[in-house]
Amino acid sequence: KAEEEREVGLGRLLETLIATASLRQLDLGGNRMGPVLLGQLCDALSLNRTVRWVNVSGNRAGSDGGAHLGRLLATSDRLQFLDAGSNELGAEGAACMSAQLNTNSALTELRLSSNGMGAQDAPYLGQVLCCLHGLRALDVCGNDIAERSAAGMREGIAGARAAGGLTALASLKLSQNPVGDKGAMEVALALNGLVSPPPPPPSLLLPLPVSLLYAHSLPP
Repeated sequence: KAEEEREVGLGRLLETLIATASLRQLDLGGNRMGPVLLGQLCDALSLNRTVRWVNVSGNRAGSDGGAHLGRLLATSDRLQFLDAGSNELGAEGAACMSAQLNTNSALTELRLSSNGMGAQDAPYLGQVLCCLHGLRALDVCGNDIAERSAAGMREGIAGARAAGGLTALASLKLSQNPVGDKGAMEVALALNGLVSPPPPPPSLLLPLPVSLLYAHSLPP
């Protein structure tokens, strides 16, 4: 009965989302919607012209949820903030997201923390970055992005920069990932536009154009 009531309540919310002309922020974090209901929500948000800020973290979206989120970003030219953390996107979530996504210049902040993403997701995460031209802040804390994953992110960041994207990126959060020193340097070099430079002297500190937060990374 509780499940039926939640579905009915969400159905009414979806109808409101499509019709509303005033809603700007929507926080549905921790509601255990699952991939099907999240998909319906994303479809409604695609039709909405006013919502700018959405939190759908902690909704057990799974890898299918990645596809729904990618479709939302592909169709929305108004959404500026999306928190999809703690959704169990897992090994296939970033791939599903990148498969649905095309160029988006509206989104400025994306949070994908604690989604179980690791080395196999790095190329797809890079493809997602290539599509988000206006992104200013990316949070991938608490995943399994290790040294090898960081190299994949480096390629994605470099590709996005080459395509004219990520020029506004100001914050990249990588805490609670086993990035290690070498992995952090991979990302830092990409952010500076240096894809394959010679290794710097150990004492050289590179000035970063963004705040690269990995001080709490796990040891390699």
